[in-house]
Amino acid sequence: MWAPPRIAPEERLPVAQRFSAGKTVIEKRLGYEKKAATVFLNKMIRRGVDQALLIAFDDDVHLVHDFTDDVPAIERSLRPLKAGGNTALYETIVFAADKLSSFPERSVTRRVIMVISDGDDTKGHSILYDAEQAAINADSVLFALSTNPLNSQSRYPRGEAVLELLSRATGGRILPAHGRSEINHAFRALEKTLLSQYVVGYTPADFKADGSFRHIEILPRNSSFKAQYRRGYYATQR
Repeated sequence: MWAPPRIAPEERLPVAQRFSAGKTVIEKRLGYEKKAATVFLNKMIRRGVDQALLIAFDDDVHLVHDFTDDVPAIERSLRPLKAGGNTALYETIVFAADKLSSFPERSVTRRVIMVISDGDDTKGHSILYDAEQAAINADSVLFALSTNPLNSQSRYPRGEAVLELLSRATGGRILPAHGRSEINHAFRALEKTLLSQYVVGYTPADFKADGSFRHIEILPRNSSFKAQYRRGYYATQR
């Protein structure tokens, strides 16, 4: 089944959006992130159809605004956020995944987690595996806007590898978002990705709702094409 180049009217888009309020985020860049995120949400969230929630994290996880289709309300909640403290990244992803899983679905729904971070977890009780499994279990797609400065002269940051693992497992990807122009470009790229996707579904002949992890692999016939997809799912009864 082909999804047209926008979200179908019957398809809701709950978005868990998280901002790092830790020391790794420069206050000035945080301002750019807030503005770009507001523009993005105004384009993506449709009243009565889509929902978004806002989560910030430092030493702890903070639900700044629960699910809503009121973008101005989210914008008002964004304004007072400040950078400071540690970054409980993994714990926040687990929290966001749980929130998405509990979101009531009355129609076809895509679940999206968007995280703006450098991938470093400096405070929290969860580990990388917990975050990865939570995102997969929630049937969510995780997109990571990386604040890491990448160039040929610097070492590949550990946090970048973490963001790669988290996003790739769910069918998402990393988008560079270090400087102001990169932040704006990342949000535009995310918007384009969400509004133009193929949706492929199938029923396994030997399906058993035993809770096991079923791996998925999609190989395009044209080797020059690259498929972006989730790496599997847990076989549970829905």
